[in-house]
Amino acid sequence: MRNNERDVLSRTEEQLQRMLEICSEYLSSAAIRGVQHNIDHSEYENAFESLFLNLMSLEKQVMPLDAEECKALGHLLELDRESVVDIEFWDKFTQFISSAG
Repeated sequence: MRNNERDVLSRTEEQLQRMLEICSEYLSSAAIRGVQHNIDHSEYENAFESLFLNLMSLEKQVMPLDAEECKALGHLLELDRESVVDIEFWDKFTQFISSAG
């Protein structure tokens, strides 16, 4: 793996970790553990999807993150092309960040 790829992965992990910390007050401990597990195992696509699917499932939806930053990370993870957890994730995600933002 080249240094540039390592840098991108490191920044991605840091960004996901920060997002999880910001959102943790809204999520169940099980949801937090699940997302953290994915981050710890470098399953960044799963972590991203799980984080947002959990936010979207809240009774009172909240979006404490910057929508454009989230969308850019989703593109970087290529979730706009292929979802891992939910086949309709990208459509749900973009609708969520548009309506919650």
